[in-house]
Amino acid sequence: MRSIGSPRQSDTADAMSLISGSAQRMALAALEAKAVTTEVQAKRDQEIAAATRNAETIAAKKAAEQEQRIKVAQAEAAAVTGENTSRALMAESQAIGEKLGVRFPVTVDQRIDEARRVGPHKTSMLQDYERARAMEIDGLVAVVQELGAMVG
Repeated sequence: MRSIGSPRQSDTADAMSLISGSAQRMALAALEAKAVTTEVQAKRDQEIAAATRNAETIAAKKAAEQEQRIKVAQAEAAAVTGENTSRALMAESQAIGEKLGVRFPVTVDQRIDEARRVGPHKTSMLQDYERARAMEIDGLVAVVQELGAMVG
């Protein structure tokens, strides 16, 4: 017979198996939670990495666009500066020619507009320079200086 207050061995074994089963279920639940957490963290890390790559791509594109805008602005500024210099040189050359009796059928601005219509091209002096050939500086530039000195 069983005495009160003294559990039977089978009751203890049943209780231990319940505890063991419960502990096992808790351990499995903890492992599953950890696996889900790890999976969620891995997915989050992938999303962060993708967002970072996307942001870097966007930043690189914006930087390239900004660099292109700067180049265009620099080219436009150089063109204006070059055009103004060309206009001044052409006007001075025309004034020297007119003092020598030469009549020009087109204005300096008409000549510049015509050159603009021709589009980008390399002058013969630039081509000579690029090929390390003698340039026609005396025939194209020095002669204008000499004639200017003659007419004052």
